[in-house]
Amino acid sequence: MSGQLRPYVAEIYHEFSKIKSIIQEQPIDVILITSPHFQGGAFQIGISNYYLYEFSQFNRSDIKDKREGHLKISNLIQTIGEEAGFLAPNDYQKISIVDYGTVVPLKFLDPGSNIPIIPISISMGNFLDHINWGIKLRSIIDENNINALFITSTELSQTFSNNPKDKPTTHKEDLKFINLLINHEIDELVNFNKSYFHTTENELKTTYLLAGYSKEDQGLLSRYTGVIGVGCAFVHFKSNLE
Repeated sequence: MSGQLRPYVAEIYHEFSKIKSIIQEQPIDVILITSPHFQGGAFQIGISNYYLYEFSQFNRSDIKDKREGHLKISNLIQTIGEEAGFLAPNDYQKISIVDYGTVVPLKFLDPGSNIPIIPISISMGNFLDHINWGIKLRSIIDENNINALFITSTELSQTFSNNPKDKPTTHKEDLKFINLLINHEIDELVNFNKSYFHTTENELKTTYLLAGYSKEDQGLLSRYTGVIGVGCAFVHFKSNLE
């Protein structure tokens, strides 16, 4: 592992450990996950008995991750979301896989695959569409007394470097965007500098979904680095009820 990565990985591990402790003290019903790789024309959710990820793309075909879905909660979200006009009919397209961006935190937080998951997709909609769906999704969770953890993954600025000896770079726009996110500056997020998104992963739509979902929560940036030319941050939103 590159020496530049060690401090960041150690910090991430520490942050995951704190969240894992919260889960152990306050058991959760389901983990909602979203990734830039889950995209459809309209918003969709996974409705499946289980989800599978294989690490073959990292030359580790011996490692597989299989996790149960939560049909009761996913069907509830589907019904309410469809009635509210956010979700496509559940026969439109189903998500039955997860990706490395969500599997890695899942393996930290729930290595025994004991907590059911529900994948939540992004869509071809605009930023405000994603914020509003995030708000609606959270209302479904809260109004039905569901104890859920929501995990999103993405990459911020992407100016990749193939040289592991290159020094980390700080992208000022990354930090500005994160500060708006954790401080719930919704209008500023929606109208953020459009040229910035040309260097990001799928226009950071998962982050806009998170912005809506966590609108009433306390946000915290634990760590940011620009190692290998990619903006990476660990942001934690804590419910005021915790």
